[in-house]
Amino acid sequence: MKMLKKFLNIEITVLFALLICAFSVAIFSAAQASYSPSSMFSPVESGRMVFLSTLLIGLLPALAFGAPIYFALIHYRKANWATVLLAGSLPGLLILFFSPELGLICLFAGVVIAAITHSIWRSQI
Repeated sequence: MKMLKKFLNIEITVLFALLICAFSVAIFSAAQASYSPSSMFSPVESGRMVFLSTLLIGLLPALAFGAPIYFALIHYRKANWATVLLAGSLPGLLILFFSPELGLICLFAGVVIAAITHSIWRSQI
């Protein structure tokens, strides 16, 4: 039961990190739309669209891949910055072969989410 509780706490932490990443990318997108003279969307619409798409695209890999891998790294005492950042970059590296643009975005987001998660959890390891 203790391991299940730790796993669920990691899942919640990964979701929190995904929200931070999505919010940060949305702010960047809104700022970019406000400075662009020929933006297709208003800054608010651009930010909202990027926030929701980042959440939707990142939700499944973060919960189905990222959190279990991070839980295994913690359980086997292998959670250090190198292994965590490598695990965070793996989904983006796989997507990179099929879609370079989306792969780079996923690579960046995965590393950011892994870094936020590890920053929160490393004091508890």
